Amino acid sequence: MKLIPTVCPECGSVLARDGNLHCANPDCPSIVRSHIGHWCATDAMDIAVSDIFIDRLVARGLLLDVADLYRLRRSELVQFEEMNEATVDTLLASIETSKSREWRQVLYGLGIPGIDAIIANLLTQKFRTVEGLAAASRIQLTTLENVSDVVAQNLMRWFSDPQHRKLIKRLRQAGLNLE
Repeated sequence: MKLIPTVCPECGSVLARDGNLHCANPDCPSIVRSHIGHWCATDAMDIAVSDIFIDRLVARGLLLDVADLYRLRRSELVQFEEMNEATVDTLLASIETSKSREWRQVLYGLGIPGIDAIIANLLTQKFRTVEGLAAASRIQLTTLENVSDVVAQNLMRWFSDPQHRKLIKRLRQAGLNLE
């Protein structure tokens, strides 16, 4: 008989079960890497960085969330063996370019459960700013096509989290387009 694990093999936190078994620790390096990888994807912020390099940046403590990408410095990046000057330039340029991505791409990049690229586009057409979306009621959200009650609850829960509000503030300070 195979035992079901009770703790995350990466961070040691208790695993949660809500249909799937997953680590409930938002600071788990595995979750951080996953969020950053999603943020950097082509459909989101289109940042030229490999998953392997994201792993190394997280392991060294240089990336704790997506906002940390906008604090990376050349001097930190050239310390890595695989990062030559041209690779560093490409990465820093793609990070800078990501600041001008559309609000819909930023919303999609946040990785809020149930928010795919189509729903992010729909939401940002209706709610022109991050503040407008954060203040939206369940009724305002669910009257939109393809926005279920579950998606509305996910959005409201995400925006009510103090850590997520702090992340939005840091992204704004970094110069991202939140409207």
